Amino acid sequence: MTTTFRAHSVADLLSAIPTMAGYTPADSVVILPFAGSTSVGLFRFDLPVIQPQQFAASALGIVCRLEETSGMIVVVYAETSVALPDANPFAPLANAIRLTADACGIDLGDVIIVAQNGWFSESDETVHPHSEIGDAPDVGGPKPKANQSSGTRLPRVDAERMRAIRSELARLDHASRDASPRDLVERFDRMHEVFESAVEGQRGSVGDDALLLWLLSRPSLRDVALSQWCYDADSADEVLEFQLDWLDGAPDAPETLFLMGEGPAPDAARLQAALRRVRQLAACASGRGRAAPLACAAWISWALGMSTHAATYAQKALRADPGHGLSQIVATLCANGHLPLWAFPAENRRK
Repeated sequence: MTTTFRAHSVADLLSAIPTMAGYTPADSVVILPFAGSTSVGLFRFDLPVIQPQQFAASALGIVCRLEETSGMIVVVYAETSVALPDANPFAPLANAIRLTADACGIDLGDVIIVAQNGWFSESDETVHPHSEIGDAPDVGGPKPKANQSSGTRLPRVDAERMRAIRSELARLDHASRDASPRDLVERFDRMHEVFESAVEGQRGSVGDDALLLWLLSRPSLRDVALSQWCYDADSADEVLEFQLDWLDGAPDAPETLFLMGEGPAPDAARLQAALRRVRQLAACASGRGRAAPLACAAWISWALGMSTHAATYAQKALRADPGHGLSQIVATLCANGHLPLWAFPAENRRK
């Protein structure tokens, strides 16, 4: 995800990273690519357990996809480790990143280590107390989360409402047990309206929440919802037409595969609103029924550049239903470090 920040000092940079990322990184390697003196993004990786050179090649392979990158800064967050300039356990990692960056024609301006005993940078090698970092600047948005994994716990839902939604789900299942997707589209002519309600910021009725949860459990219709949440009802209609043609055995291949991150960047505000709604739906569901809304939460998080959250939701979905297809796809995307194409604007323009 792209942002812009000009740092006047290392301490300024460290205090700004939580605002840029939306959380305070922990056990992480953060890479800030720069175009000139302006940051053009932020990439976070788990502290590597693989060989430093292997990690550096993988990380720089992602950074280099931002074509405007001319330089970068690396911050290693290792709060449980003690590190000193002359006894730095992350020196092999820093050296591997520097060598790989140099081979890619990218200037590595600094490597900063945030350890248990304080922080220091390779540029001055002075150990500073954590207190020098200061609080994240207030830019008027939500406060940064405690770490990259914070915020995936499902919300609390009123028990009576939960029972009412589950009862309505059972009724829908019974009434439409043998219906084909085409029959369902004809029967539920409010489908686009129900999908759109998820991004309007209003709490749905018990009936609408049950219907939305029920529709999301049908993969072909779930993909229609995700498309509508990314873009609009016209895009959803295109996906719906493809899905129905595919079920009839005669699909026209889509130009882009938005589920794999191809095509124009989605509307982030719509996706954030949809994420809140599917999290509520997941909290209302039980057993295997949780897999569908959790998979949607996983994919939306991935589409928004929150791969850590995406992986967490995908694993929760797979615990509910080990064979759930979209959950398996998102888990694989996250495990392989695959990012949406729209995270790299220059590449997206070439499509």
